[in-house]
This record gives sequence, structure tokens and C-alpha cells, in this order.
Amino acid sequence: MGNPGDAPAVVNLVADGKPVGTQTLKLKTNSRGAEKVDAKVRLTAGKHALAVTWTNPPADLSSGSRRLGTYRYQLLGPTDTRTDLQRKLATFAEGKKGDERARAMAIWFVSRSFRRPATSLEIQRYAKVFTAAESAGGSWEAGAQAMISAVLASPKFVFRIEQDDQPLAKDAHPISEFALASRLSYFLWGSMPDEELFALANSGKLSANLEAQTTRLLKDKRSQYLVTGFALQWLQTRRLSLVTPDAKLFPEFDDALRASMVKETELFLSEIVRDDRNVFDIIDADFTYLDRPLAQLYGIRDIDSRRSGDFVRVTLPKGERGGVLTQASILTATSNPDRTSPVKRGKWILEQILGTPPPPAPADVPSLEGQKQLTGNLRQRLEQHRANPACASCHNRMDALGFAFEKFDAIGRNRTMDEGVLIDTAGKLPDGRAFGGAAQLKAVLKADREKYVRNLSAKLLTYGLGRGLEFYDEPALDKMVTSVEKGQNRFSALVMAVVQSDPFRLRRGTSQVESVQTPPKKK
Repeated sequence: MGNPGDAPAVVNLVADGKPVGTQTLKLKTNSRGAEKVDAKVRLTAGKHALAVTWTNPPADLSSGSRRLGTYRYQLLGPTDTRTDLQRKLATFAEGKKGDERARAMAIWFVSRSFRRPATSLEIQRYAKVFTAAESAGGSWEAGAQAMISAVLASPKFVFRIEQDDQPLAKDAHPISEFALASRLSYFLWGSMPDEELFALANSGKLSANLEAQTTRLLKDKRSQYLVTGFALQWLQTRRLSLVTPDAKLFPEFDDALRASMVKETELFLSEIVRDDRNVFDIIDADFTYLDRPLAQLYGIRDIDSRRSGDFVRVTLPKGERGGVLTQASILTATSNPDRTSPVKRGKWILEQILGTPPPPAPADVPSLEGQKQLTGNLRQRLEQHRANPACASCHNRMDALGFAFEKFDAIGRNRTMDEGVLIDTAGKLPDGRAFGGAAQLKAVLKADREKYVRNLSAKLLTYGLGRGLEFYDEPALDKMVTSVEKGQNRFSALVMAVVQSDPFRLRRGTSQVESVQTPPKKK
């Protein structure tokens, strides 16, 4: 806005401090009407600072009526709406025609989809599909669409098939470079290898650079898949979706709080992976991530969160709380709808933390609730239950572990009383070690260093291989435990131990595979 005779205003549109466009504006003598300033700019994902600057303002703005104002920014885009795949295929289409173009596209897409170099027969087959569809549809895009549909329907894409380069070898031998690339990528990222892994595999140099590539993949943000794909599965947080605490006893519990419980564990474990922390921090740590409802549940005040889902990193006060064992996701998932379950909590620790699961309960033993003759509070009823020798062998191991966490109720809230009685969290393990509550028990669990690391190594190796472990994997586990200890128990040392293990890198030979006896033919 200005006075008649004023020079038109010249403005710069600025993105992140750099001019991206200049425009001369029409002179306005009243406040009505606005003029649009346009500029094309390439912006990455995330936050950006936008501004409009006046390049020729009057020397004294205070003495006149000339004004320049900005009231709205509008981003339109992207200008190129094609997917990465479409852009990549377009590069093959440029400058090529007929069979040459069909083969170029088939070689690239089939090799990427099957996670190994395409064979000549595969190239011929899918190039033929491309050419036929291109002729029928009148464009290379129609040919590409038909070829892609056929490739993605192939079992070679749907399943991770590892071809053995030495099928007749008697002894254990390395898996192929391309199979190793896929194992590594799906293990750490949950997705197919990237271009760098493919290039190394293609040149036969991946095995020689395995440690460096493992480190690279771990530092990539896609390694978050180790948390969502492995860690949450290992800790069985998905069981939380099957638990519905009694609404009358726990009115504060709802689906939003349930989601916050899982998110706390996910964010906590993400820091373990991202910052390469000690794996024993999983058992006990002085920090966690909370939003306001969870902080209220835990009785922690003055956190920088205003609503559900707004998570902040919190340093925990000294006490029982710390590590996944005292997070609400685990405590709730291992409880009954109307009360805690020391048995479930103890069993969970034996199975998931120590790797020493108890045997199945005898079929003829009734549940705790089904034994009406038992009296007293929960601890007293379980003591009477253990009087049965058939029950004692298992419950002596589980109950003490579970009672250490009785000061956390069925949704993970702090408490001191249960059924009108002061809670007793003391216990003694079958080997005689005693503890006075969750904090002391966590110290006992951390003291079982070899048992915990071996179990965690076995869980991660199982996940990385996609199969259960067998007796012949035990020597590899022995080496992994030693390797993790040498790596100061860092999470990266655990991952590296899996990747460098014989089960991960090698395939058994014909002499190591048990022969299948063929039954005699009937006469």
C-alpha cells in the first residue's frame, strides 16, 4: 500500500535465508486486494523458514503511509508427482526402443525384485511380457505395468529364496553374497538391500566389508525396525492388546493409555539401539519416555508434556522404577484383569529375560481361583498352593520373581497395600539368593550376566535367521556371549556377534544334513 507516485515495491521470497524469487508489485492505494508472489523452490522434508523481504523500502517508513504486509504462505507441490520407481523406469525408457528398452527394464527390475542378478531365462521371459503389453497398450508405461505385475506375483519375489552356489559341498560353506545382503538388510531394516549392498554383493566384496556395512545399517534410521520388529516381539508387548483391565477397578485405563504404554517401551528401546547403550540398561535404567497420562500413572510430576501422546525423555527418581521390567506395558500384559499375577510376571522373566522357561503346569492342578479352600491374601494363597509338591517345583522359581513387583498394581501404578495388607516384596531364589524388592531383584538379574546375554543373543539370532535354534547352534552362542562381553555389552556388539556368527554366514554341507530314510516299497 502506498501513495500515488511511489515506486513499485520490489520483494524477494526467501527460503531458509536464501532468495528464491524476486517480483515487482503493483502499487495499491487502499488496503483492499492482495498480490501473489510465486517462486519455485526445492525443499526437503522437515521445517523451513519462509519470509518476504522488501528490497526498496522508503528511507523513512514512519513518515509516510507506504506499507508492505504478508498475510499467508501457501505451498503447492510437488511438481513431479511420479514415484521413485516411475522416475527410475523413465531413465531406462529415454534413448532406448524396442527389445533394448524391454531388456534394460527387465534386467534392472527383476534383479532388484528377486534380490540377485536376473538369469538370462528370466530376462527373456519378462522382457517378452513387457514387449507384448507395450504393443497392446501403445506405450512403454503399459509394458512396464504388465512386467511389474508379473514379477511381483512370482514366488521369487514373495519369498526370500536363498540359492546355494555350492549345493553339493560336503562341509559348511558361506552363503552367496546376495543371500548375505538380504539376510543383513532384512535383519536390521526389515526390507530389501539398498544399492550399496547390491553393489558390494555384485562385486563379491560384501563378506570382506561385513562389519563396516553392519555399522552403516545400524546408524541408519531404518534400524528402528530392530525395535518394532524384534524387541517388542521379544518382550511380548503385543499381549497388551489382549488384556482389558477391569473398568471398575481401573477406570483410568483406556485405549489411549494402552497405546502410551507400548509407546514408552518403544521409545525407550529406540534409545538403546540409537545410542548404542549397554544391553543391561534394558533391565534397569534411570530414564524413560513419558506423556502426561503415563507420568500421572507413575506419580511423576512436573514433566514437560501437556497431553496424551506428547512424549518427553524423563530422568527417573531413585527407587524401584527403571528398565522394561517396571514399565506399565510389561506389568499390565503380565497381570489379570482384576489383579496382579506374580506367577505370570515371574514366568515372563524366566522365559524372556533368563531363557529358562518352567515346564508346563500339570493338567490335573486347578487354577488359584479354582481352589476355594485357600485363604488369606494373594501371597498367602500362593504359599498354600505351593504346598502341593506337583506345584512347588515351578512356583518356587516363578512366584518369588513375581512378588518382587507387587508394589506395582495390575496397570503398573505404585501402591503399598493389597487386600488390606502391607505388601511384602521380599523373596528368595531356589539357589538361596535373597532380595527385598524390584530394585534388588534387578541387581540379581544383572548379576546373571552370562545367562541374560546368552538368552538375548539366542532371541536375536533366532530373529535374524528366521528359524529356531538347534543343538548344533550352541557353539555359536558360546562365541557370541564372549564377543558381546568383549564389546562391553553394547547393543552394536550384540548385533555384530549375530552377523558374524557361523549360523548367519554359513550354510550346512551335505555331510552335515541328516539323511532321510526312504521306506521300503510294498511288494
